[in-house]
Amino acid sequence: MIWASSLSLQSDSQLAVRETCEAIRIELASQAPDLVVLFLSGQHTARASELACMVASEFPQALLFGCTARNVIGTGRETEEGSALAMAAARLPNATLAPFAISGPELQALSSFYSSDPTRDAGDERGAERKAWRMRIGVEDCDDPGLLLLGDPFSGDSEAIMRGLARSYPQSVQVGGLASGSDQPGENQLILGDKVYSDGFIGVAMTGDVVLESVVSQGCRSVGPPMFVTASKGNQIVALDGRRPIDVLEEIAAAAPAADAPLFRGSLFIGIQMDHRKVTVEEGDFLVRNLLGAEPANGGLFVGAELVENQVVQFHLRDGESASSELDERLSNYAAGRPPVSGSLLFSCLGRGRGMYGVANHDSDALRRHLGNVPLAGFFGNGEIGPISGRPYLHGYTSAFGFFRSRENSRD
Repeated sequence: MIWASSLSLQSDSQLAVRETCEAIRIELASQAPDLVVLFLSGQHTARASELACMVASEFPQALLFGCTARNVIGTGRETEEGSALAMAAARLPNATLAPFAISGPELQALSSFYSSDPTRDAGDERGAERKAWRMRIGVEDCDDPGLLLLGDPFSGDSEAIMRGLARSYPQSVQVGGLASGSDQPGENQLILGDKVYSDGFIGVAMTGDVVLESVVSQGCRSVGPPMFVTASKGNQIVALDGRRPIDVLEEIAAAAPAADAPLFRGSLFIGIQMDHRKVTVEEGDFLVRNLLGAEPANGGLFVGAELVENQVVQFHLRDGESASSELDERLSNYAAGRPPVSGSLLFSCLGRGRGMYGVANHDSDALRRHLGNVPLAGFFGNGEIGPISGRPYLHGYTSAFGFFRSRENSRD
């Protein structure tokens, strides 16, 4: 397995394609890639279809996969203004790539096709759903695929595709993001093979001699103790350890350092433990979700997720220093004892980058510190896809890394 990456800051779109393709050829020693990943920003986004055809003609044997974005990432540089074109390419011998595209309406049908039949029990529903997804993707669950996903942020319930794929391929790792090339519906471009889509999701199921692993950094630190949700109603926490949630939160805020006061006002979140089997919880066990507001009548808190009683939650704060420390810890833990990574993709939130850290290239630099000069491409998106406690979720303010290695170099 060989990976390469390149980045062009040329404003001329055709020159940018030629520059990145030539750099890829040099890195791959003129070997033909099996996969090319392409991210376009700035004025290149309006020419996505044309540029995709150019790249496909340069690498006719490769599967092309990519999207438009506000900002792209390549070769250790995170562009946050102007036009840029980032590319990664991989030679993947003995691996199989199964591309798929799912429109918005088709995604809705796949997610709810069985709900109209009240005679079908839950077991039948799950089995029918798994069968439908596997037939649609064209990969059996025993093949344990790695799944790369790119989606349009305006195509409805983005998490529906992750739920369906997770049920159908429970051992798979899903990594990706939502395009950010436009803030208008129908204007984001998803590139797959010789086609460009403006809605839904595209993906690549990777099987054979390729392993996809992920590191997800949600950019938060916990504040206050872990607590049990002792009463809930949908997405409202009614009681924490038997107390009014708003009273608990006020108590935690009062005891926090004065420097944290602005974060309580503008960067406060809730972490939800996702693995109920764990007796003790750690920072990485929590899925971080937004706090949406309070209910004055009962002192409850509304959060951006459905809750169940006896679930463990903990309040979290987000700032640049916390995000940097968490990312270092995640990457350090991942790299410990592992063989070298062949290639990487980074899906980062538009809210990170220089705006969060005050410096450029922060997450790319962290990758290099912990894993070396790994070929890297990616983009800043409208949502990031990556696993928490082994299950895929759609995140915000997060960096989700996808790492690639051959199976013979895997720890397993």
